[in-house]
Amino acid sequence: MYLHVYKDATEGGTDGTQCSESSELNAVTTSALDTSINDVSDIVELALRCDATHITFGDTVVTPNGPAGLKWQLSLDGIVWAEYGASITFTEPIAGTNVRFYARAKSIIGEAVINDLSVDLQIVCIVRAV
Repeated sequence: MYLHVYKDATEGGTDGTQCSESSELNAVTTSALDTSINDVSDIVELALRCDATHITFGDTVVTPNGPAGLKWQLSLDGIVWAEYGASITFTEPIAGTNVRFYARAKSIIGEAVINDLSVDLQIVCIVRAV
């Protein structure tokens, strides 16, 4: 895989902790949610970055996927949010520096309090060598 997701990454940088293709130790997690209300988590800052020798071609689509995917919301800028469970689309090429995006999750009143690691970020794109 030539395109990866990072957390704790600086826009335009090459830093961050890779959280794609990894174990639960580097999973994307949110703040704790209160299940006595319809709570929304703090915003999680994430980034996409290709290996230095590759670049995306065409659109890159990111979708929350999994049993609880409908409780995750994504944003390209942290201001305008897609509907819960919906995709976001990057239209500009992604190369060897971080391109930020944002995620947050919600709870539903009365659901069990668990550490839910059932959601993956599905990324669909074409990547080519530079």
